[in-house]
Amino acid sequence: MKRVMSGVLSVLILSTSVSAHASDFESYVRTIKNAKLDSQLEAEIKDVVSRNKLPLTRPEFCPLNNTRSYEQALTSLKNIVTVFKDDCFDGNESLIGNLIDSSNELETELNKLKEEQGKETTDVIPSSEEVTVDGIPVAQVINGVNTLFSNNSCSSLERTPFLERSADIIQTFSQFGLYSPSGITVAYGGLAVASILRFVSNIFNDRFEFENEEDINTFVKLNCAYYDVRNQVKALEIFDIDTQRHYTDRELSKALVAQIKKDYEALVKAKENVEAEFEKIKSAEVNKIDAEVEKLISGLYEKMKTPLTDLPGKSARYQQAEVLGELAFSKDLLEEYLDSYISESKGADRFLNILFKQKLSLLDNPMALMEMSVKDFNKEFLADMASSFNRVLKNISAKREKARSIFDDTYIISLGDENITVKEYKELLKSEDLKKREKRITDALAAISDVDNRLAAIIAKKEYSSEDSKDGDLREIIKSLDIIRNHVYGKYGREFVDKMRSMAEDQNKNFNDKYKDLEKHYNISKSGESDDLGEDRKLNACVDVQTTREVWVYAQKLSELGYDFLATNNDIFGDADNKDRRKIKSHNDSAILARRIITARNYLKKISMQRELGRSEVEIEGETYSLEVADNVARTINFYGKELTLEEAQEYLDDKFGHKGLRADRLGQIMMEIVNNRDRTVGLQKFYKKNKCSNLTTITR
Repeated sequence: MKRVMSGVLSVLILSTSVSAHASDFESYVRTIKNAKLDSQLEAEIKDVVSRNKLPLTRPEFCPLNNTRSYEQALTSLKNIVTVFKDDCFDGNESLIGNLIDSSNELETELNKLKEEQGKETTDVIPSSEEVTVDGIPVAQVINGVNTLFSNNSCSSLERTPFLERSADIIQTFSQFGLYSPSGITVAYGGLAVASILRFVSNIFNDRFEFENEEDINTFVKLNCAYYDVRNQVKALEIFDIDTQRHYTDRELSKALVAQIKKDYEALVKAKENVEAEFEKIKSAEVNKIDAEVEKLISGLYEKMKTPLTDLPGKSARYQQAEVLGELAFSKDLLEEYLDSYISESKGADRFLNILFKQKLSLLDNPMALMEMSVKDFNKEFLADMASSFNRVLKNISAKREKARSIFDDTYIISLGDENITVKEYKELLKSEDLKKREKRITDALAAISDVDNRLAAIIAKKEYSSEDSKDGDLREIIKSLDIIRNHVYGKYGREFVDKMRSMAEDQNKNFNDKYKDLEKHYNISKSGESDDLGEDRKLNACVDVQTTREVWVYAQKLSELGYDFLATNNDIFGDADNKDRRKIKSHNDSAILARRIITARNYLKKISMQRELGRSEVEIEGETYSLEVADNVARTINFYGKELTLEEAQEYLDDKFGHKGLRADRLGQIMMEIVNNRDRTVGLQKFYKKNKCSNLTTITR
């Protein structure tokens, strides 16, 4: 007769074997453990991406959409709509109705974005796949506002706050990626972008004097919106003509997307299912413990747990014979199991199990039991047997619970060429290494998918066909971009940079005057030392020092705003074919040279620091040099084909861009003058902290 596995033996085997049902689980674990971006695949992706890459680095002074900007745009939208509802219905009822309906849709989207964003962030721009703002409500709002603004239909429409609010909305919407980069069909997105550009162009046709902070901020927001839309159009590559290289790269990108997508989806599937599969294995393995005995006893117990009584079609006497027959047939198996069961049991259970075995011995003479009345059979035999069977079943459950509790400590996962423990598997799922490997895969998939989508869009264009009529929005976009470019790379751009340069220069002069006063009154030096000041004089000095520090920071920020404008729009500064453009170009060149001089100085400080630390090498522009070579590299500046020393570059900047009081004075020269005052400002900072100025007061005494 087939032997029954003992509880001890079954636990022992459970701790050293791998379930035959674990193939899916082991496959998932193997996928998770070995998932990585293949080096050859990565190299091929980088190769294709590098040939088709768009430089879309966003300027720092154009903050990305975050919770605050959504709230600001939402508030501005509500304010504008309120003005229209209260004051602009004259002859515009239909237009106002569309505007209000569309603004309600956009309010919902902005609120949803704000909630999804959850916190302030500076590194998230929603893509067209993430944002469900329909181009139609965007276009209706922008078109409606533009029409009412152009027609001067609202008597209480104050120009400055209106433009500020409009700029908030435009800047937010322009970041939504209303164009899908995956195709040339622009539809509603094109309508929305065209509407935004049309309104920006209309606002630029108004007057900017840059005499107040509101004008400056509005100009910056509009310029940022222009930048965002410009990059969306770049991403569409509507000006690119398909070549054989595009078709070749598309075939490569399509194959690469398919391969890495397959690998990524396998990893995602493994991560999503591995825990469930592990639980299945655990349950299957645990349930193997005494499974045959449980099957045998549970069937008998169901027939014995209640006293026998006559049933329709089956008398109690017949049931008595049925039970005795099954017990007699299973007697050898039951006794074999009980030998192990009794040896494992302790205390009262052990005594009860011995009695249980004695009861089973009565089955050696089943006819004697059959001759008992049903009443006596129930009382003297059946009740005791049922109670004993129930105790055995509970014991099996307890053994399984114990096995489950130690399963993770005993189960070994076989991955073919190696084995790992459950603890190692759990650590693998939570590991930083897995996160990094997955991120490399997702980053590569995103990069190659973007290129694949753009290449598909380029080769999908059909010149001189009846299918290109949908590109009407593109025609308006190209026209609007050119109009706005003429404003940015023209009068308003020149006036903005001139104003930032002029204001920065005034504040830098203000700093110099205040610093001279500090030297005169308190003998403050660059090291932060000063005369021995009494308590009251020290308090006065602290106030003057803090004011002077604030002036330097303000001057620096003004010049930086001008620099950021130039850096943001550098890609549209082409042929300088008029006076405004020549001046902007001159400002831009001076700022580039000043930036290179500042960078060279910073590298020289870095070299000096490395030398003080006793090091022999330093990194410059991603390359490692010895300190001697690095010093020469840092002091060499290239500008328009000229190789200049640091001193020559400074002289060139002074000579070409820095004539004091003359019209040739450019932003780059002011940047250098402000930077040259940095050490003075650091000295003031040292004085402020050394004298604990933030805690000084004489009022309370």
